[in-house]
Amino acid sequence: MGPPFKAALQALPGLPEPSAHRDGNFSVDASELTVGYRTSDNKWSATADYAEKDAPVINAYYGWTIDSAVASGADIIFARDQQEILLNEILSPRKDIRLRFTASHLTMTPHEGANESGAVLQNGYLFEARKSSARSFPRADIGLTLYDLEANADNGFSSTASAMSGASLQGYAVNVRLKPSVQSELSVDLGAHDKYYQAERLGRQEHVGSYAIHFSGAMMNCSQFQAQYGADNVEGAINLAIAEGAWRLGLSKTIVRDDSESPVALNFSYTIPLGGSQGEHPRCRIEPHGASPLPSLMDDAVARPQKLPAQSVMTMAD
Repeated sequence: MGPPFKAALQALPGLPEPSAHRDGNFSVDASELTVGYRTSDNKWSATADYAEKDAPVINAYYGWTIDSAVASGADIIFARDQQEILLNEILSPRKDIRLRFTASHLTMTPHEGANESGAVLQNGYLFEARKSSARSFPRADIGLTLYDLEANADNGFSSTASAMSGASLQGYAVNVRLKPSVQSELSVDLGAHDKYYQAERLGRQEHVGSYAIHFSGAMMNCSQFQAQYGADNVEGAINLAIAEGAWRLGLSKTIVRDDSESPVALNFSYTIPLGGSQGEHPRCRIEPHGASPLPSLMDDAVARPQKLPAQSVMTMAD
């Protein structure tokens, strides 16, 4: 797993696509089967990923709204090497305030022949608070996240890199979003975490700080421009993109602090509709990513927080 900002820098979001509301859904392809259903007060989905025939991965979630201010959700992952359950409790004392309490328990038991060995038990906890002022423009909202992951190995955990008996990760993240107009947004993310490894009789501690700045804006001709820069203790990355209708042009570059050279990546994509769509309506309205500051309670209840990945701290690498 890369630096904290890398998850946000992997790809700039493209133009949103219209979607129709459906109560139930069923899809199947060569590697995955998904079935789900949604009503006004509950939502569930189950997915079987059988890309590897000898080791299918089952992922299911269920979320429900208790009343207009409270929602709960559960997410379960069952695979050959790991099992996890994640519980969400979402509170909204006011329409512009959202509180999240999340707890997770992960058991990892690498199979014979894997690069890792040794069983790992991990507990994770997260608290998130967000305040939004969505009544007028310019709009601003701010969020704070605190998280803690604690992992212990029953009989010692070893990988190709090292042998460990325990590991922990504690950190925080602050996000500020400014929306000067309906079609523009500026967001700033700041964060830091401390990671501690216990390997035999020795311990090692790491501190990593990071930040990211993102701007997204729509132009008069319905094209959208996006720019993002992020950095941590080791390196930074910049992404630029412009999109209109079916095409998208992007530019990205990694900036390493040791002054070593890094290439510039240029990518171009064009989407050909196969379902009879002839593109966007001339009176298109482009909303930058994150245009809705707070998702619905039920959607929040089944969402996995980015800071609690389905992965053990012992296998994470900065």
